Amino acid sequence: ETDAARTLLGWNGGAVRDTFFGVCDVVRLVRELSEMPRRREWDVRSDTEESGSTSHSPAPAPHWTSVGLQDRYTAPPGRRTVRKDIASAEKTAVERQLRAVLKSDQELARRFEREADSIAKEASRVRESQEVVLQQVRHERKESERLRSMREKLSRDLLAAKGRLTDLSMERRSIAEGDDTQRDRAHFARECAHMRDTVEEEERMLTEARRTNRVLEESCKRAVSGLEQLRKEHREVVEQKAKEEELEKIEARELQQLRRDPDTVAGLHPGADLDVRSSRGSPPNVEPQDLWASPGSASRGLWASSLVGGGPSLSPRPLSSAGEVPGSSRGMSGHVPRESGRSVAWSVFGAGT
Repeated sequence: ETDAARTLLGWNGGAVRDTFFGVCDVVRLVRELSEMPRRREWDVRSDTEESGSTSHSPAPAPHWTSVGLQDRYTAPPGRRTVRKDIASAEKTAVERQLRAVLKSDQELARRFEREADSIAKEASRVRESQEVVLQQVRHERKESERLRSMREKLSRDLLAAKGRLTDLSMERRSIAEGDDTQRDRAHFARECAHMRDTVEEEERMLTEARRTNRVLEESCKRAVSGLEQLRKEHREVVEQKAKEEELEKIEARELQQLRRDPDTVAGLHPGADLDVRSSRGSPPNVEPQDLWASPGSASRGLWASSLVGGGPSLSPRPLSSAGEVPGSSRGMSGHVPRESGRSVAWSVFGAGT
């Protein structure tokens, strides 16, 4: 019971535990005292047996013998008779004292037993409480195990849901990309058709530009040939101009000579005075027919001559009575300024372009 009480009350330290252990020790001591055998009386031997042996010999020393847990005193043989009454009185006093001690010990033992019973009841109550607490602990442990298994199951469900969500997101992304691809494909198809039409239009424009370039190249070639012809005609006009200037100088000298001697000229030629007076206004008209020919008749194979021939006529104006040469800025016959050839060339090129 003491060991059981120590086991049950091991968790509760303090004064109660110490008191309980002390009470248990006292109860055990009382039980041992109550179970001990009573001390026997002194062994009294007869004086006759001891008188002969003690007359001429010294008294033996007293000795103690062990009886149970107590020591028994063995008196010398010569003193047993004298102390017999003292021993019985002491025995009575000791018995009375022992009875009082035993009574007090029994009372103390009963009190300790009551306390032990109360402590045992308290221990049983604590044991019942411990059982209840253990049941609650087992219930809480089962509940925690159930919650742990539920949490693990929810964790697995969460992982599965995350995987499903990832799959659905990828599927949605692929579907969206497919829709975007279809829209982009339709848009690119329209753009491709538009660009194809644009390319065809550009090809037509390029073909037309090439044809126009060929026409322009041919026109340029014809214009170059016409320009060469015009340069040739310009040189002829310059040469004719030089000839006309020479003739003009000769006529001027003749006129000066006639002015110095007008009577001689009038006597030689009756109508010379009129001619002289009319010739004072302008020199005689010298018109080279080959210079004022139509460009179309001059070179019918040239592109510039065809343009000029198809355009307004470049034939010279009718000569005035004063003998003015067309294109002459000074009113002299055969004088064609340098700018006239350039104007003719520009008119030809302007008509060609």
